[in-house]
Amino acid sequence: MYVDYLTSDEYLPAFESGAEHIFANVKAGVIGHAMSLSYAQKLAGLLEQRTHIAFNWHMFRHSHASEAIAAGYSLLEVADRLGHASPQTTAAFYQHLFASEIRRLYLTGPDEVHERLEKLREAELLGKDMRWA
Repeated sequence: MYVDYLTSDEYLPAFESGAEHIFANVKAGVIGHAMSLSYAQKLAGLLEQRTHIAFNWHMFRHSHASEAIAAGYSLLEVADRLGHASPQTTAAFYQHLFASEIRRLYLTGPDEVHERLEKLREAELLGKDMRWA
């Protein structure tokens, strides 16, 4: 559904407007601006009615994280993408998908984790406030 949304010509004006929002106005309101909460809730309700599948927008966040993990993104990279202050938060939710990496991180100790975080910071792949706590 999301791929169809991103690749549809119908939504092209919103993306061409330079919108940074994932779910932007495409037909009404200010094109490219974020959908209002009330419209997003209405749209979620319509999707549930049509598909008979319980749905909420937060599911996209979990789907995105799970797909990133399956594609080989590291625990630290996924934590950064999700905006988690600590990789431990990410590990708590997705540890079943990161089992081997988490074991390796815990076995190597905090010094190696700190070193890996510094390398990601130097490559500007990680926010400055990311830390292992």
